[in-house]
Amino acid sequence: MPDIAAQARYEQFVELHRGPDTFIMPNAWDGPSALLFKEAGFKSIATSSAAFAATPGRIDGIHAVSRDTHLDHAALLTSVSGLPINGDFGDGCGEAPEDVRATVAAAIARGLTGSESRTPLVTIPTRFVTSMTRFAASRLPENT
Repeated sequence: MPDIAAQARYEQFVELHRGPDTFIMPNAWDGPSALLFKEAGFKSIATSSAAFAATPGRIDGIHAVSRDTHLDHAALLTSVSGLPINGDFGDGCGEAPEDVRATVAAAIARGLTGSESRTPLVTIPTRFVTSMTRFAASRLPENT
């Protein structure tokens, strides 16, 4: 059964990128900050891997926070705010293309609308980019 709310958030996120206006995505670090940003009028928010890692006293960027923990946190912000969420997973996406594919699939399953990682694109092999592009395209609605 398709998640209608997740699809609507995705479409809203796409329109924010296509629209004529610039938009800002503040980084929420917990549920209350996500709600504050929503009440302030932001149309989308992002997670902050550094802020989330610091909350339990961990260091960001050294695999101290698991992929599933990052995804669960981003899903919480989605459920609390109802806004499109761009997930910053830091180093939680994975090293191998299969790991990143699993992260993207898990993010979609949790209702996220976008993600980013600090892995420089120049270090990613072309076949990996091609496989991720195909995977992402297979998840898009037909009319996009």
